Amino acid sequence: MLSDDQASLIITRTLRKNIAQKAYARMFSEGDYWKRKMADPNGLATMEKLSAGNISKLVKSLGPLDDKEIRFFEEILNVKFAITHATDANVINENSTLTLFSRKKLDERDISYRSGLSTARDIQEFKNDDFVFLP
Repeated sequence: MLSDDQASLIITRTLRKNIAQKAYARMFSEGDYWKRKMADPNGLATMEKLSAGNISKLVKSLGPLDDKEIRFFEEILNVKFAITHATDANVINENSTLTLFSRKKLDERDISYRSGLSTARDIQEFKNDDFVFLP
């Protein structure tokens, strides 16, 4: 039987995957740029394929890493990162959970935010306004 923590992690991963699937599906099916580039977009699967292709091209163009580069890469992988986000918005909800909204969600909930960070053309072209970007 699963512990509460294990069940919570499974639920959280599933919810995140579903949210990502919807955002990617919208981005690929409605974004003008993506519609020109892709014949059959399929949300998260398309992004995974696109990412894998980009990584493969990058690996081929770089060639094999030398010993110094391998050690450097291993060091980078072992660094403990922390993300810092500054905002004057209330990002802790009534359940004491950190909640960051995408531009699309802010608009849907009529929450004000600093404008001018994305142009209307960017939004129409890429339709990535259902993602949260941390500067």
